[in-house]
Amino acid sequence: MQDSACIVPVCISSWVVFGGSPVSAFSLCTCPSNRGAALATALTLALALIVPAALEPADAAVARRIKREAPAKADARPQIPAGQLHIMISIRSQTVTVYSDGVVAARSRVSTGMKGFPTPTGVFSVIQKNRHHRSNIYSGAPMPFMQRLTWSGIALHQGALPGYPASHGCIRLNQDFAQTLWKRTRLGARVVVTQQEAEPYPFTHPKLFMPKAVRLSEARPELRGTLRTAQADTTANDAERLTIPDGLTLPDYPPVADVTADIRQAILDEDPNAKKPARPSGPVSVFISRKDRKLYVRQGFTPLFETLVNIRDDDQPFGTHVFSAIEAPDSNVKWIAVSLPVDVPKPKLVRPAPSRKLGRKAARAAEPAKAEPVPAPVTPEAGAVLSRIDIPQDAIARIEALLGPGASLIVADAGLGWETGKGTDFIVLTR
Repeated sequence: MQDSACIVPVCISSWVVFGGSPVSAFSLCTCPSNRGAALATALTLALALIVPAALEPADAAVARRIKREAPAKADARPQIPAGQLHIMISIRSQTVTVYSDGVVAARSRVSTGMKGFPTPTGVFSVIQKNRHHRSNIYSGAPMPFMQRLTWSGIALHQGALPGYPASHGCIRLNQDFAQTLWKRTRLGARVVVTQQEAEPYPFTHPKLFMPKAVRLSEARPELRGTLRTAQADTTANDAERLTIPDGLTLPDYPPVADVTADIRQAILDEDPNAKKPARPSGPVSVFISRKDRKLYVRQGFTPLFETLVNIRDDDQPFGTHVFSAIEAPDSNVKWIAVSLPVDVPKPKLVRPAPSRKLGRKAARAAEPAKAEPVPAPVTPEAGAVLSRIDIPQDAIARIEALLGPGASLIVADAGLGWETGKGTDFIVLTR
């Protein structure tokens, strides 16, 4: 039997929006044999077009999220020259900048702590390095090229860079940067973490330490000329021989060997194989705390001594400043400084007073809270801060006897915090 003529054709068209205007994607027509078939065909075709259209926004959102969370493209392998390193981390810009002797050497992107797991800000140093490291907190998660900053778990290491803070507090670096930095740093390398970007700058001040040899060479010539080796005016050869008068008896002293026997036995009693504590080595670190009114000294992560200091206008803040000694000609050192910027506080929300008639909720709905601007704090000038501190001369002499390239002085309002301990340099937390 031949097919009957098409009485009710069913056509479905698809339109998409492109550049703000509707554009026909395709049209489809069919000729069913009866009205029931026509309705079924129309519903089938409509579903075929509606379902993909309904799914498209979700797929697009997923695609955008995947694109946004894709690891950032690795920077070219950085070249970091020799010198005293400052590794500067900015949380706000999600960047790391490495300075060598105060000059920019490399820059890259990072990923710091997400909400709920913030990366602490302040002054740190590398206290441990491990090429293949796994987290003992987060189920053995790999942390290649790990450089530890605190024993509580904050470190620099290789990781994914989605373009926003995504770690649990650590500072993630891309692969090339993490490898190069790991090879260039030594224990004690300075790391500074701030919200805003900070950078080292050349700095001089009469109260900064200088090597002992340099200070002696700067003594006045007229004083140097008066120094001479001490000489005895009378020697043993000039003394008259002792004569003993007849009838005088001397005490019966024991032989010399017997007198020294106890000393010899004491020497033998000491264990010659006993392990003597190693003397500290490496650059010397000094920390002056306004809160404690003290100066602390460490060398090679080992405490050496501490002493009280005099602070004028001790009710005025110091801020946080790091002074680092770098190599200079003639066995001298020159200093560079980093002044940590003071974070600008968030605007204070001022809510309207509740009305007895309207009630608290109604008052808030009628008049929303207003942001009251807070004056931005001013970072104290480093030179003015040093001028307010008086250090005992004997402490200065002991520090300058150990001074050399790599030495550092930290001046801060904070006290000796809980992160500073065995096997660390001074760790100063600002948040």
